[in-house]
Amino acid sequence: MIARLALAALAAAFAAPALAGGPPTLTLEDGAAPENTRNLVVTARLSAPSRRPVLATVRIAASEATEGVDYLAPAPRLILMPGETSARITLTVLNDRRQEGDERIVVALGQVEGAKLARGRAVATIRDDDRSEPQFHRASLGTAPKARPERPAHAALGPLSTHAGRIVDANGRSVRLHGVNWFGLETPNFAPHGLWTRNWRAMMRQMRDMGFNVIRLPFSNQLLAERDRPNGVDTHKNADLKGLTGLQIMDKIVAYAGVLGLRVILDNHRIDAGHGAQASGLWHGPGFSEDQWIADWRRLAKRYRKMPAVIGADLFNEPHNAARWGGGGRNDWRRAAERAGAAILAENPNWLIVVEGVAKAGGSHYWDGGNLAGARRLPVRLPRPDKLVYSTHVYPASVYAQPWLRQAGFAERLPEVWRRHWAFLFEQQEAPVLIGEFGSHMRTAADRAWMRALVAFLRRPAAEGRVAWTYWAWNPNSGDTGGILKDDWRQAHGRKLAAIRPLLPDGFADPTPRAAGGAVARLPAPTDRPG
Repeated sequence: MIARLALAALAAAFAAPALAGGPPTLTLEDGAAPENTRNLVVTARLSAPSRRPVLATVRIAASEATEGVDYLAPAPRLILMPGETSARITLTVLNDRRQEGDERIVVALGQVEGAKLARGRAVATIRDDDRSEPQFHRASLGTAPKARPERPAHAALGPLSTHAGRIVDANGRSVRLHGVNWFGLETPNFAPHGLWTRNWRAMMRQMRDMGFNVIRLPFSNQLLAERDRPNGVDTHKNADLKGLTGLQIMDKIVAYAGVLGLRVILDNHRIDAGHGAQASGLWHGPGFSEDQWIADWRRLAKRYRKMPAVIGADLFNEPHNAARWGGGGRNDWRRAAERAGAAILAENPNWLIVVEGVAKAGGSHYWDGGNLAGARRLPVRLPRPDKLVYSTHVYPASVYAQPWLRQAGFAERLPEVWRRHWAFLFEQQEAPVLIGEFGSHMRTAADRAWMRALVAFLRRPAAEGRVAWTYWAWNPNSGDTGGILKDDWRQAHGRKLAAIRPLLPDGFADPTPRAAGGAVARLPAPTDRPG
């Protein structure tokens, strides 16, 4: 408050008109510096001197580097005094002596006073000067070490919306979302799994380094009550989580995702803490009403309103059993999704509203939560239609031998099955689709054929922003599918990474995990099942 008043007083003291011709324009200029240099400077430049102070707020909009590890953030305010035409925004570079490639940080201005903003974003690049003792390994892929590729600075920046069946950013550019599910907050551990053997920040950095840019983060409504204490967390490896509630751990994940440039989709996976989907398949139940469910979503929307790393709400995981699409009544999932979506957007108009399907709709059965055939005739209606994303789940025969997966040559007919249940939505530009869960142990020929068919089907729409995806799961302790990580919670499955590689942008053709080291862990938690 004192700093704000001081800035206001300073502006008032010099409240004379600007030079003739109106206020000058303010431009940020890109900067770069070697990693062994102390200061990395982005220059703010005025087109002409001003007779009054020019004030602006400064923030980090996105980053490939880690704050506190690779750099220290600049001062949060910029001031150019009368007569000055340039000022330095300085980031302090921390030399971590690891070979990790150049890292880019997007510096952004906001709330500019005394000038017109011509260019409000600049890229500050830390040039990697470590050319020996590489810290990346590719043992799981069987190739030589290589630093992770650079990423487009504008990827997934700003509030997202939809247009013509694509996910787009504030400038209307198509955005690619490709990520993983990291489960555990929805279980009786009340914390993401794996923290019994690894540091939570290290795992998130590894997700980023492999090329993923979004985390679908399951949670339960029981977690939000904050009555149960997290367990299964090694507080020596995760000292900053000691004593926190599960919701406070979620806060930490969201905040660090913003530092890393990752985005988060909150997934209401269950009502009560447990493993897998809610057994009833419903978002309400004994002692827990639909109104309470909506109130919980409103609470989260308000809690994370000023944290842009959270981009959306997956309203409820895998509605099935009595859940139906349309028809009215308390088990009408379409009606409930519209109520919840409207309530969330009233609190936070920036979020995407992710609506899964049901199990039975349009006269056919499909995967729990994956059947969106009912949306062909009865689409979801929101106050902001440009915030709607549908979601489906897709699994192979090893999870359950669905009828369409049992026939010889089934892989060739899969596109027809997918179009009937969900793909028609993005193909007809009605709305984009999030493949919220798909995965496999990849042990059988049938599963590998299924994965090849799915990846081939999704490759082009994923590149165009019509399909987003989050692989199930990051965790190796998902019983039916395993995870991206092996059972040691450190090394990645090369076969799985190779299978999904075509769905990643070209710059991530070879997702590279960062070396983590450490002994093989014994897992204290029970195995989980998909979704």
